[in-house]
Amino acid sequence: MSERAKEAVAAAKAASSATPAPHDGKVTVTFGTACAEALLDLPAPGRVRADVSGGGVDRGTAGEEAEALAAMAALPNAMWVTVGLLARDGFALQLKLKKTPGVHEAYRCAKTGVYWVYEPSGGFLTTARK
Repeated sequence: MSERAKEAVAAAKAASSATPAPHDGKVTVTFGTACAEALLDLPAPGRVRADVSGGGVDRGTAGEEAEALAAMAALPNAMWVTVGLLARDGFALQLKLKKTPGVHEAYRCAKTGVYWVYEPSGGFLTTARK
């Protein structure tokens, strides 16, 4: 691995110890024979790209990372995402997402240009008795 690649990996690990969750993804949970889904619409700092294909866009400027870090100050430190309904599905998974310490190009949405800044940090599974 080149020295530049090692530096990039170290910087990504400093920004987030785990891989952050996408800001506009989906969580699917299967428990026994039941399956439940939740759509994610998480806050994501950064400039939304007009060129959604990513062609010809300058990426990774220090100014954009600084703007994103400043915008992160207004975001909640943690949030909970609930997947499933106890009465309907027989289970409910509550997933805790915490704000990452920083932003990094490796955790940036290639389509929109915003940064993913919430990583899974714990959770609870509640099941109904039968």
